[in-house]
Amino acid sequence: MKLKLIFLLLLLGCLMVAPLYSQSDTLTIIHINDTHSHLVPWGPKNINGEGTIGGIARVVSVIGNLKATHPNPILLHAGDIFVGDFMFNKFFGVPELQMMISLGFDALTLGNHEFDLYPPALKTTLQTAGFPGPFPVLSANLDLSGYPDLDPFIQDYTVKEYGNTKVGIFGLTTETTNIESNPAPVVVTSDSAAAVAMVNTLTAEGCDLIIALTHLGVLPEQKLAATIPGIDIIVGGHSHTLIPQPIAVQNMVTGDTTYVLQADWGGSHVGKMTLAVSGGSFNILDYQMIPIDDNVPEEPTTAATVASLIAAIEGDIRYGPVYSQVIAEAATLHGRKLGAGEYKDTKLGNLISDALRDTAKTDIAFAANGFIRQDIYPGDLLEADIFQVLPIGYGLITGYGSAVSTFEIDGYNIIAGLEFSVALIEYQETYFLQASGLTFDFNSNNQSGSRVDIASIRINDQPLDINKRYTVAINSDLIALLDFAGIDTVYNITEIANSEYAVVREYIKKYSPIDHLGGTRIRDLALTSIAKKYQLTEIPRKYFISQNYPNPFNALTTIRFGVPKFSNVEINIYNSVGQLVKRLVNADYQAGTHRIQWDGTNEVNESVGNGLYFVRLMTDDFYQTKKILLLK
Repeated sequence: MKLKLIFLLLLLGCLMVAPLYSQSDTLTIIHINDTHSHLVPWGPKNINGEGTIGGIARVVSVIGNLKATHPNPILLHAGDIFVGDFMFNKFFGVPELQMMISLGFDALTLGNHEFDLYPPALKTTLQTAGFPGPFPVLSANLDLSGYPDLDPFIQDYTVKEYGNTKVGIFGLTTETTNIESNPAPVVVTSDSAAAVAMVNTLTAEGCDLIIALTHLGVLPEQKLAATIPGIDIIVGGHSHTLIPQPIAVQNMVTGDTTYVLQADWGGSHVGKMTLAVSGGSFNILDYQMIPIDDNVPEEPTTAATVASLIAAIEGDIRYGPVYSQVIAEAATLHGRKLGAGEYKDTKLGNLISDALRDTAKTDIAFAANGFIRQDIYPGDLLEADIFQVLPIGYGLITGYGSAVSTFEIDGYNIIAGLEFSVALIEYQETYFLQASGLTFDFNSNNQSGSRVDIASIRINDQPLDINKRYTVAINSDLIALLDFAGIDTVYNITEIANSEYAVVREYIKKYSPIDHLGGTRIRDLALTSIAKKYQLTEIPRKYFISQNYPNPFNALTTIRFGVPKFSNVEINIYNSVGQLVKRLVNADYQAGTHRIQWDGTNEVNESVGNGLYFVRLMTDDFYQTKKILLLK
């Protein structure tokens, strides 16, 4: 009797549980990001002279196999398909989008580089590739009111159903697009505010799984996971980070776990996550980060398409045999990433800045690390290998990237630029300046804005003269960022070459096989045993207020100003309509250079909202104003 009762109870339990299991669905998230027009295999070459990293025909082979062998595939791209290879400069992203359509992608979020050639070019590319329609292009934090022509092509989110499971996917684009690219008159707004709105919307629509498809970078994506409840998975991009296993982030509000994924860049990896989803909860069954290398066979039809694209590029009089003709050799690896040691200049940064100074015959030259996109690998070099290092921008005449310009700058503003260069070095390397003709030390343990060891600065082995004008060579696109970087004034801006890439290419050919020296020019004293403190003792010749740094800022920003004589100084913060927000300074100052800070609060120490503000310095016979951008 007891055995019969136990059997009946077990049977009843199974019948009660069975419906729950029957509602469980297995889903497979397949993700990639930051492919940057790398349709052709790239990187170190094999014995056949073929690149051993990526290549769209290999990517298609892997994704096609995953879709054929895994249930309910969700195919996602986290942005930046534009800019990085001759393929973009010739075809502007259309072939890659068409291949994504053929593969059956479920969503693409917009990256910052999708706006490099301005919104009308993005619209033309999407329209030419067959959008809107094939799959949704996402970004929930775009204000398109200034350019409504893009509105039909971009959605905030999409909802898909797989069995009993409803999946909501929303997109986010990094706010730094407003500074680093050319979205105007489109404005990229707060990603956190958009994320809250999207979670609320998708929850109301009954979604069992919410995916944020974001182009923010791995650190902002982890912050998003920690602060915005309700996001289950973040499929990310922008920082080119290889995450071998999902990063589990506990939300500070709910205690729930959000998983952050990112698959390197350049089509070098494809990520695959298999989930069991039931009743609004899920379990990770499997995760793999699949390398795309020369062990992966190419999908034949895609390979043939890429071959035809190469033929079209090489048949263009602007380019020629850029994928087939060896023009130089690299004796060693020239990497772009800053090392962990005390010296922060790289072989590749030194090579590029030396090439600019060699051509321009200036005192110094700078190369911003964020504008250097790829390493130079040992062995034979094609033009494509060199162009992939410096692909940003577009020359209407050449079909290449950015031009080269020269200008004159005084010593004060060199200091401001160097301070900006090292202000955020522990977080990101985008604005770090590699230099030719200039050496200096800094201390990353010091507060941002007071890091540069001014007494250590040497220009062509001579101490910096703060009142002297020096000639500088630089990527022309960086001139637009000078004010943002805290540089007050430059003189005699002149474009001297229509392509930075061509300048560097000719320099490499001249000195082939290249083996440049790195780690001799810029030193972080925090990583040495001889950390020292220096201060600027020279008296400025005129009043000035420098651009705040960092800018934009979200917690604290530093403002440097100088007075040539004992003066009463007033420094105020105003909002965009001219109303006083906070009086920072109203005091007498000795002649010299001084620093103050603003923490984003008003006169009663309340935090003010995001937006544009103005800082103004006033004395009895001088005033000057700078823009400040607050982004929380």
